[in-house]
Amino acid sequence: MNKKVSIIIPCFNDRPSISAALESINQQNYEQIEILVIDDCSTETLRLSDISLLSKHPIKLIRNEQNLGANMAINKGFDAASGEYICILAADDVFPTGSITQRVKLLSSGADLVLGATEQIFKNHSKIIRSVDLNSKAIINWLEQKDELRGINNATAMYTNNLRKKTGYRLERGAKGSHEDYEYVLRLFINASKPISTDHVCYVYRMEENSTMYTEIKKDKTHWNVALADLENEYREKIGKNCKLQDEEEKY
Repeated sequence: MNKKVSIIIPCFNDRPSISAALESINQQNYEQIEILVIDDCSTETLRLSDISLLSKHPIKLIRNEQNLGANMAINKGFDAASGEYICILAADDVFPTGSITQRVKLLSSGADLVLGATEQIFKNHSKIIRSVDLNSKAIINWLEQKDELRGINNATAMYTNNLRKKTGYRLERGAKGSHEDYEYVLRLFINASKPISTDHVCYVYRMEENSTMYTEIKKDKTHWNVALADLENEYREKIGKNCKLQDEEEKY
C-alpha cells in the first residue's frame, strides 16, 4: 500500500477551520499523501507558508483569480492531482483516524471506487450513516427514491485516478445547486468496474444550520429529481448491457 493519495481541499475563507482538516490528515496512518488546497479567491489571505507548517505532507496551494465556486475549485484539484487515488475533504470537515488506510486497502485489492460510512455532527449530536450496498438492486432502489440523499455518502468516496479519467466528468456540468458532487459520485459508480462499500467511518461531516445540506436541497429538488432520473436510465441501461454480456458468456 505505497500508492500516492491526492487529497483535494477546496476552500473559501476557511483559514480558521482548515487547521483541523489538515491535522486530521496528519493523524492518518498512511504516508504517501499529497494535499491540494484550492483557494477560491478568499478575501482572507491564505499563505502556503502558513498552512505548510500545519502539515507533515507536501501541500500545493492553487489560487483562483476569481471566485468560481467549490465545484470549479475541485476540478482544478483533479487537474493537478498526481496520485493514483483521489479523495476530497471539505476545509471545515475531518477524516477520522484510519480513513485513508481503510479505503486504500480496498482499492489495492482491486476495487476502483470505495464508499464508506459518514459521521454527521449537528448541534453536538452525532449519528452514523452507513453506505448503501453497492449492488444493482440497492442502487436502483436508491435512485428510485429520487430525493433521498442518505445512503450514497459522496464525501467518503475514494477512487482511482484512472476511473476519474475514464468517467470524463467535470463537476460544473452536474445537477444544479448543492447536488453536483452526488451526481459526480454516481457517475463514477456507473463507470466503475469494481465498486465496493465499507462500514468503516471514513468522513466526519460537521453540519451547520446554514450549510447547503439544509439551505439548498429543499429548494432545488426539481433539478435534483431530473438529474437522478437521467442517472437511473443510464444505470438501468448499463445493467441491461452487463446482463446481456453475462448471458452470452454463460452460453459458452
